[in-house]
Amino acid sequence: MGELHTRTQQRQQTLTLTLHPTLTQLRTDCNYLGRILAELLNNACKYSPPGAQIQLEVIYPSASSPLAVAGGDPTGQIGFAVTNTGVEIPPDQQERIFEKFYRIPSGDPWRQGGTGLGLALIQQMVVQLHGTIRVSSGNNQTCFYVQLPVEGSPQSQTHATPMPQ
Repeated sequence: MGELHTRTQQRQQTLTLTLHPTLTQLRTDCNYLGRILAELLNNACKYSPPGAQIQLEVIYPSASSPLAVAGGDPTGQIGFAVTNTGVEIPPDQQERIFEKFYRIPSGDPWRQGGTGLGLALIQQMVVQLHGTIRVSSGNNQTCFYVQLPVEGSPQSQTHATPMPQ
């Protein structure tokens, strides 16, 4: 997190964390969850202009959430929303951003570089944890929303990740 904090300060961006007040313990693969959140936060910083707002929210999803899985039951789920301001992903590009090696044409005005593998790898890790990932973009902001089951994946080694209460 130190590197991300340094980067946001250099770019004069604001990073905030919001936790739902009654979160329970999450049992999941801590390595995967850490990599997922680190990559999403790094991308938010990397592709946002100076002065942008970046927020990580940890919440209980609701069926009415615009990013909830259609027809899905959010009971027993925890949601992680990484939102950044100052940038949008065009609607016709949103379906492709999880493809390996895909980069949005003209989507890197600050010449940050990258291989186009980050979001594809994130999506694979989320699936391994039996979760879903969605993107929503508009009104000068972009939000990546990860929804994970509280009990994690029975196929993967799980570790308790305590959540503040």
